[in-house]
Amino acid sequence: MTARHPGLAGAFGILLLLASSANAQEITTAPVATVPVDNPWALALLVVAFLAGAFVVLHRRSHRVSLMALLSVGLATGMLWQSADLRAQVVLMFTDPGGETLPIAVDTVMANGDIVGFVPADFVNQSGNTLRIAAITLPSFAQCFPGGAGNLQPPGPPDPDPPASCDVGRTLPSGAGCRVDVDSVCRDLAAATPPLSSINSLALAVNAPGEDPPLPGNARQIVFTNTGSDALVNLQVSVSGLPAGTIISNNTCVGTLDAGASCTVTITPGASPSHDVSANACTGAPGTEPVPGIVSLHSHNAPPSDVNVLVLGYGCIYEGGYLFAVDDSTPASGSIGGKVAALSDENSAQWSTSLAETNADSLYDGSANSAVLGADPGDYPAAQACLNQAAAGYTDWYLPAICELGRFVGLGTDAGCGNNSPNLYTSLHLGGRGGFGNDLYWSSTESSADPVSFGWIQSFDSGIQAIANKTGLYRVRCIRQFSP
Repeated sequence: MTARHPGLAGAFGILLLLASSANAQEITTAPVATVPVDNPWALALLVVAFLAGAFVVLHRRSHRVSLMALLSVGLATGMLWQSADLRAQVVLMFTDPGGETLPIAVDTVMANGDIVGFVPADFVNQSGNTLRIAAITLPSFAQCFPGGAGNLQPPGPPDPDPPASCDVGRTLPSGAGCRVDVDSVCRDLAAATPPLSSINSLALAVNAPGEDPPLPGNARQIVFTNTGSDALVNLQVSVSGLPAGTIISNNTCVGTLDAGASCTVTITPGASPSHDVSANACTGAPGTEPVPGIVSLHSHNAPPSDVNVLVLGYGCIYEGGYLFAVDDSTPASGSIGGKVAALSDENSAQWSTSLAETNADSLYDGSANSAVLGADPGDYPAAQACLNQAAAGYTDWYLPAICELGRFVGLGTDAGCGNNSPNLYTSLHLGGRGGFGNDLYWSSTESSADPVSFGWIQSFDSGIQAIANKTGLYRVRCIRQFSP
C-alpha cells in the first residue's frame, strides 16, 4: 500500500508525528517518562495531508477503492478528534523495556462555555517488561485553567470502577495499566489557597518633575504572603497593561514560597501615566479615568493572585474626581494619598446669606473651614453645597480653602499661598484639565483683613486672587481628600 499510494502513507505519517507533539506534564517509567494535550494545529495539518493524499489518488483513476478507504479513515479520525468521550478511550502505551517518558494530557471537557471536567489519562505497559513509575510531574494551574477557573462546574459522578492510580513507585507488570485522574488534579489546584497580596490595588504617582508642583514618582511595593499550608513552587511574576516606563525594579517572588512566608514585588513608575479605555493618557484634557494594569503572582500549584496597578498624574480621574494633589510620602507598601476635585461645578452660590465673622480662616484646610460653616445649615450656601454632595458615592466633599483653590500668580492680592502648593487653578485648569469655567470661584476662607464682610475668591479667567463680598454669587467646585 505504501508503494502504490504515497499520498495516503504521507497522511498517516503526519498524524502519527503530531500525536506526540503537544506535551503538558509527564509520567516517567524506569529511566524517564509523560500524556498529549490537544493541539488545534494538528487537525489543520491532518486536513492538509488528507487533501494531498486525495489529490494523488484522484490522479490515479484506477484507485477509487483506495479513495473510499482514505475518506473513511479521515471521517473516523475527525470523529475521534472532536469527541472528548472517544478521545478518552485512547490509551497511551509504554513500549520501551528500558522505560520512557510520556506526556500527561490536559484535555478539558466543555459544555455551554463551562468547564465540566477533564479527560483522565490512562497508561498501559506494553513493553514486555515490568516497569516502575519513577516520577510524575502533574499539570500546573495554568495548564488546567489557562483562562481561569471561574467557569469550573461541580464534578460529575465518579467512575465506579476506575483503573489503578499512577503513583510514584508503582510497578506495572507487562499488560498492566494505571490512570492519572486529571480531573481531580485540576480541581484540587482550583481549590488551593492563592497567595494573599497585601493590597488589591496600588496607585502610584507618575515621575513628572516638570509638573506644578513636581511629582517624584516614588517606587511602591506589593507584598504577597503564602497563607496556605503547602509551599508554593515555581513562582513567576507577570505584568500586563502597565504604562511605558513603569517597571518591576525588584522582585523576591521567585522559586519557592514556604507556607507563612512573604515575598515582595517593587514597582517603579516611569514618565507615562496609565491610559484610559481609548488608549489615551489619563492626564489629557480634561482628564479621564485610567484602566489599571495588572501584576500577577503565579505558582505551579495554586491559583494566581492579581493586583490592579495605576500610575497617576494631575487630571486623572481617581477616587471620585480629578487628581490635583498627591501625597507620595505615604508608606511604600500602599498607595499614594492626595486630593481630587469633583467632576463638575455646583450651582453658583453665596458665601453667606448674611455678614458675620465665622473663624473659617484657614488658608490650606478647607475641610476645617467647611466644618465650621456647616454648623449653621442654610447660612453658608457655598460650603453647604459641598457638604451635601455625595458624588461618586463619597460624602466627605468640602469647599476648598483659598490655597487649595488657587495661588497668587502676580495679579490681584496675595493670600499667602506661596509657590509650591497644589491647587485647582495651577495643577488642573492651566493645563486644560478639570473642566472649569473661565470665571470666579469661591474658597471657604474668609478674609483676615475684613472677616465680617469678605471671603477669598480665585479667578479661573485672569488668574486674579482677591477678596469679595460674602453675599456675592460665584461658582463652586468641591474637593475631597483621600488616604491609602
